[in-house]
Amino acid sequence: MTPFTYLEPSSLDEALALLARHGGEAKLIAGGTGLVNLMKQRLVRPGFVIGLRALKPLAGIAEGLRVHGGELLPDRHFPPPESPDTPVPGTL
Repeated sequence: MTPFTYLEPSSLDEALALLARHGGEAKLIAGGTGLVNLMKQRLVRPGFVIGLRALKPLAGIAEGLRVHGGELLPDRHFPPPESPDTPVPGTL
């Protein structure tokens, strides 16, 4: 794995600003291992990794006409469908 700088913004605006500032040199990570595996294989070599785990708005559930789970919300927070033909809320 090549050296990189890890950045952890405290707001969505800060995350977007970091992404704009570092452009193609930056990659986002939200807790998964996909990016780390690609970095270990040297298939991806970002200069900056922007962590999103601290961004609470991405981890919640918003309700309205549809239920929407934030990008950081684990699938376990959604109940399984009652039958294979019933869509899981928020996944249409």
